[in-house]
Amino acid sequence: MRPRLELHKLLKTYCDNVYYQQPESTKLKYPCIIYSREKLSTQKADNSKYLIHCAYSMRYITKEPDDPTVVELLMLPFCEHSRHYVADNLHHDSFTIYY
Repeated sequence: MRPRLELHKLLKTYCDNVYYQQPESTKLKYPCIIYSREKLSTQKADNSKYLIHCAYSMRYITKEPDDPTVVELLMLPFCEHSRHYVADNLHHDSFTIYY
């Protein structure tokens, strides 16, 4: 399992405003990426665990309906797009990324 801060640094290359978990008291600046740990999964062999994967839930929020960053994020290895929705005139794209 790779450190979360490596993922944070990687996401900062796509967007300046990256938040781990939903900040309560911070006013979000858009566009932004909000991510949090979703689950841990393991691979096993010979009755022992040899590899741990961490899945993160990630949202990209923007005011632009056709923001090209959505496609750029989808091109990340082990990244899957879950859904798109609009709330408060902001476009939300949800992903799951294994890092």
